Amino acid sequence: MEDSELTTDIKSLKSKRLVALIIDLMVCFFVSLIVSIIPFINRVFSWPVVFLGCFLVKDALFAGKGIGKNFLGIQVVDSGNAGIISYKQSIIRNLVLVFPLLIYDVLVPILTLFIKNAVTMNIITTIVVYAGALYFAVVVLSESYKAFILNNTVRLGDKMAKTDIVIINN
Repeated sequence: MEDSELTTDIKSLKSKRLVALIIDLMVCFFVSLIVSIIPFINRVFSWPVVFLGCFLVKDALFAGKGIGKNFLGIQVVDSGNAGIISYKQSIIRNLVLVFPLLIYDVLVPILTLFIKNAVTMNIITTIVVYAGALYFAVVVLSESYKAFILNNTVRLGDKMAKTDIVIINN
């Protein structure tokens, strides 16, 4: 493969990744909204928790071709054997992106069960919000930079989960 073809493939992959991410975010949002209107289930799982769960496992669905990736002809594969990724790998690679939301939407409500002092909970919530904003500014933006701007499309999440993104030739 020539350098110009490789550059074109990388640019194509980056733009496909971005559009696939937007599609996946919309699908996760709509799934979480639908679940939030189902009686009884919505009392157990809030829409943000459903959204996070959906987002974390989206890449393991449909053999590494979540809805957005399937639509755009790309796939997440195990970097060791180019095979289908596991749910564990999907969670690891996506946890990097949503970690602050997970803390805010899961850990903070659990802490409210044990910490009854409103001032203490306000302090904890404020710390979590500012730490999440700092995390977003550093990690999520650098992940986006790696995935969509640099010619190296490997994110930290991909390295941690030992996954790669490939273009499917149909």
